[in-house]
Amino acid sequence: MNRLRLRLFIAILAAALPLVAGCKREPIAKGAARASAEASGVGFAPGETGPRVALVIGNSRYKSLQRLDACKHDAEAMAAVFQKIGVTLHGGKPLLDLNSDQMDAALAGFARNLDRGGEAYLYYSGHGAQIGGTNYLLPVNYDAQYEAQAKRQAISLDSILETLDKTDSRLRVVILDACRNPGDLLPGEPKAKDSARAKGLNEQHVDVPETLVCFATKHGTVSLADDQASYYSRVLVEEMVKPGRVEEVLRVVGRRVYTETERRQQPFTYGNLFQDHYFVRPAPLAATPRPVVVDSSPAPAKQILARASPIPVAPPTPATSAPAPGVSPATASNDKASTPKSPASSPAIDVPATSWPTYGPGKAPPSRTVSLQEIALIADKGGVSERLYLRGEFRVTASGTNRVVLRDANKPDDQSPRVIVEYPAGSIPPAEKARLVRDNSRPYLVSEARRAQDGVVTVWAKEIIAP
Repeated sequence: MNRLRLRLFIAILAAALPLVAGCKREPIAKGAARASAEASGVGFAPGETGPRVALVIGNSRYKSLQRLDACKHDAEAMAAVFQKIGVTLHGGKPLLDLNSDQMDAALAGFARNLDRGGEAYLYYSGHGAQIGGTNYLLPVNYDAQYEAQAKRQAISLDSILETLDKTDSRLRVVILDACRNPGDLLPGEPKAKDSARAKGLNEQHVDVPETLVCFATKHGTVSLADDQASYYSRVLVEEMVKPGRVEEVLRVVGRRVYTETERRQQPFTYGNLFQDHYFVRPAPLAATPRPVVVDSSPAPAKQILARASPIPVAPPTPATSAPAPGVSPATASNDKASTPKSPASSPAIDVPATSWPTYGPGKAPPSRTVSLQEIALIADKGGVSERLYLRGEFRVTASGTNRVVLRDANKPDDQSPRVIVEYPAGSIPPAEKARLVRDNSRPYLVSEARRAQDGVVTVWAKEIIAP
């Protein structure tokens, strides 16, 4: 019986072998393989990062369309920011005023040089349009009369995404500040033709994960800009240098642009990120102690204010404890930080000098301006959630090389919010005891406002008015 069973098993195995040998595994498409790997986390782990490369294009000097001077400035500003956050520029610089052949060559070279596991950023500032329902980027030599000509001369966004999809990049971000009004795109077409009259870009489908397409404004609308910069790129430059996940940064950018343009421009983003990606990664928990300000104004206990991110002040420090790292012992009252013995040292209120956009009087982007009394109410409601300007009459109670501490000039210290104002690199802050008047044309930009446990309201602000 056992021998009969063995013979039967051998017969079944012999019959099955040809079937097994004839089975072939179908190859998986490159994009599908990457999508599968990204979804499972295999080969594209959140912490795995290859080279970060950006292609930056700014087209302004158009042959037959409206000239866009701001696009050159936007591209240069974005290139500088990419380099600042550790992203290599394809070509080593922003590529300006490209014709159709040059745009094709730049995009092909960019995609060819992307490495597995790297990050790919494409920024384009210039004219863009929807033609026949498809989005296109327009080279400076665009002069099409008819739709068929336009499709040959312009660069299809779909083709750009398809090219990037064929790479092994773990992240693909396409930023288009291209929703401007180019005028009559197709002068040879009948005036009633919808494709010739459509404004802005069309909705964009993004099917591949770990890919974002960012529009400066919602599909079907036109973005705002002046001769120097667009609102979207100006805000993006300011926010990209701050730590945070890519989606969070873009959300802040969208909220700021929407608010600062009084709801006239609403940035839009298409696509999904399933992994965590960062323009700038947050600092490790065991980071270098932040610069602090010692406040000796009348209060239940001495407080130490951390400057880096506007957060509630730390618990009271006993008078006998050693000073916090980087803080000189305070010897005067009313917000004054003691002067270190070495004249080369900066007062404790200073932070590393940085730069940001400044404006002439009355030229800052439109937004709400509030008084110190109003900012105290905002602090009680949870802090600043929109772009705010601060006006008022102040006196300087402490002055460093790039920061000052202000109080209401008409109230005692214990009845006035404390305002910590940072000045851009190269600026000279006002001297201690100086009196300042800031109105709607020369306000401070408010970053945050919080009320501490002792009841004192602290406001963080920046000088945005050029000297």
